[in-house]
Amino acid sequence: MPKVAHFIDSHDPGGAETIVIEICRKIDKNGYTPAVFHFGNAWLEEKCEKYGIPSLFVPGHRFFKSSTTIPLFSVGFARFLRSQHVDILHSHLFGAVTGACFATYFARIPHIGTLHDIYTIEEKKKRIRYIKLSSFLGTRLVTVSHQMNRYLSDLGRFHGGTLQTIANGVDMERFDVSASRDQYPDLDLSPEDFVFICVGRLEKIKGHDVLMKAFGKMKSMRGVKLLIVGDGPVREEIENHVREQGLQHMVRMLGHRNDIPYLLNLSDCFVLSSRSEGLSCSIIEAMAAGLPVIATDVGGNSELVTDDVNGYLVPSENPDVLSTRIQIMIQDTTKRQNFAEMSLNRAREHYSLDSMMEKYLDNYNLMIENSRKNIKH
Repeated sequence: MPKVAHFIDSHDPGGAETIVIEICRKIDKNGYTPAVFHFGNAWLEEKCEKYGIPSLFVPGHRFFKSSTTIPLFSVGFARFLRSQHVDILHSHLFGAVTGACFATYFARIPHIGTLHDIYTIEEKKKRIRYIKLSSFLGTRLVTVSHQMNRYLSDLGRFHGGTLQTIANGVDMERFDVSASRDQYPDLDLSPEDFVFICVGRLEKIKGHDVLMKAFGKMKSMRGVKLLIVGDGPVREEIENHVREQGLQHMVRMLGHRNDIPYLLNLSDCFVLSSRSEGLSCSIIEAMAAGLPVIATDVGGNSELVTDDVNGYLVPSENPDVLSTRIQIMIQDTTKRQNFAEMSLNRAREHYSLDSMMEKYLDNYNLMIENSRKNIKH
């Protein structure tokens, strides 16, 4: 079977890493052999071991991060790809996509690159040149939201069709679970509590500081809890915000968890205050769990959440509006139930893992077909 290797340069769990694992779990049932290449991502190694997916450490990491030494990395990575008999390389995130394009070009291996966010480009717009170079060298570029597609197409002046959009998808069956608050005595949740949940890596871009300010405006409300799931570099900063806002009775910092479907099931509403997003896997998972969603109107969030249909969209950096919408969600039971039903229906219809896989498999099949034609010629 043709071998599709997934390459990612991150070191922590997140939405892109989850997508890598989900694709690898599916493609071996569709005529492809999966593998994951990385620079020592412990979470990926653990998941690969759990699901029997080959996981390999990519050599030459010291040459990867600098534009002056990337040619050295590319030569070594090209040898590595050939030695592993890779038929297609599928890279994820800006660094891996742009860092692998020379190696796949030298090795004459088809390359597909999924860009999961735009904040790397927003930080320094000149980086769009590296994406354009990847395309010039034959990389098939994918964005996870239409908003990303438009932004990058306009910034890079790509011709129509250069960037393809494939929305992230989740395994709907994983979120069809039942959980009781009694099963989690450490969370100290009563049946009457209204429970919000926020899932995501703890980094500045996710805007947890804004979320703390929003909840700080309602700290006198009884029976309201917030579960913050995830870990990352700003955890201590968030904990400081919790203390400063006097929210110790409301907020539960849960760290990294492997039982997210169950935590979503025992919650009443999902909330996300990001400053930037591609297409949030956390929101899609919440929708798959049948939760209403309150999210900032950034990136692809508006493709997932329609304001006042399956949740609320609020301006970024605005804790006042966020707090108002949170309180409406608590008070209006009928609206909340309608939002929840719409979320679940939308996830099933547009954001299933099968829907995402169908589009990626179409790309793999076409790339293999074109590669074989080129070999014959």
